[in-house]
Amino acid sequence: MNEPSKAEEIIAEAKKFQQENSDEITLAVATDSLSGQMNESFYRKYIADGVSYLKLHEGINALNSFNKAKEIEKKTGIIKNKSLDSLMESAIQPYILDQIEIGCVNIWGNEIDKAVQVLDSVSVLVEIYQMSHDSLITSAINDLKT
Repeated sequence: MNEPSKAEEIIAEAKKFQQENSDEITLAVATDSLSGQMNESFYRKYIADGVSYLKLHEGINALNSFNKAKEIEKKTGIIKNKSLDSLMESAIQPYILDQIEIGCVNIWGNEIDKAVQVLDSVSVLVEIYQMSHDSLITSAINDLKT
């Protein structure tokens, strides 16, 4: 089973069954433990998948995997992987720089409206992924604006 949502549904059904049959099944420790193990397994898998995508220079796919891991962090009490944030930065930085380059090409081609759209979308990404501290991105954005 490779989908956390499907696995969570099955675990929720097991918990519900336990609650409805609490006289016969007194503890739901097994389902709680299974849920934690499942979350940890998917968390590690998403990070490993993201790293594999990074090695293949597939930043967006890497970022998607890292975002899935981040979702698990937010909704569970899982022990966080301290390198996840820097891995996410490694995935998003080249994408943002590529988008800025597209915006510059739009300006050179006198397609100002497209360049403004690129700048707007890049600005949103910089905010979402907290990349305003990145000097390469900041410099490239300034170049796009001028």
